[in-house]
Amino acid sequence: WLPMGTSSLGLRGSRLSAGYRLAPAYRFPAQLRDLQQAVRWIRHNAKPLQIERQHIGVWGFSAGAHLALMLGMVGPKDHLSMPGARVQAVVGGGTPTDLSRFDDDDEPTLLGVTYQQDPRAYRRASPIYYVDPDDPPIFMYHGDQDTEVPLSHAVEMKRALDAVGAHAELFIVKGGGHDQAPPAAFRAAVAFLDRTLRPER
Repeated sequence: WLPMGTSSLGLRGSRLSAGYRLAPAYRFPAQLRDLQQAVRWIRHNAKPLQIERQHIGVWGFSAGAHLALMLGMVGPKDHLSMPGARVQAVVGGGTPTDLSRFDDDDEPTLLGVTYQQDPRAYRRASPIYYVDPDDPPIFMYHGDQDTEVPLSHAVEMKRALDAVGAHAELFIVKGGGHDQAPPAAFRAAVAFLDRTLRPER
């Protein structure tokens, strides 16, 4: 699997990290485009890297988790799609899934506009609006005391994925705030990636 900045992209048996351009110097979707290009580069170099081209997973936390979910959920018919850039499994921790739920002052750094100015920009950048039956398996972990990104983001995302029959798992960290994966969540996420990315023999 491959970690991306505060996000991660990943591969079974290998681990690579990918950085991306940061806001506010660069507005969305620049960050997603950088990571899509990273996935394409990995696939192009799969043989020397000894990587299974169609078994790529991503792992991100917070802002990185937002981008990780976008990498998995943006499908070939979506306007942000890039050929060869979709991944086969996603792990996200403390994931913002619906940017329209943040106060107007929170997201202009990423999007450059407030929700009132351009609500479509917020939907365009929110994973929950890309839910589809063809989405790859998704594992989310989230603290039930997270005050930066409320647990409801993960709960509503899982509900939406369940409704269309997509595979989704949610690990709720009891007493957890907005922080990286505690050991139990980390182990569960690694086990998820192993199950979903293991090539069939």
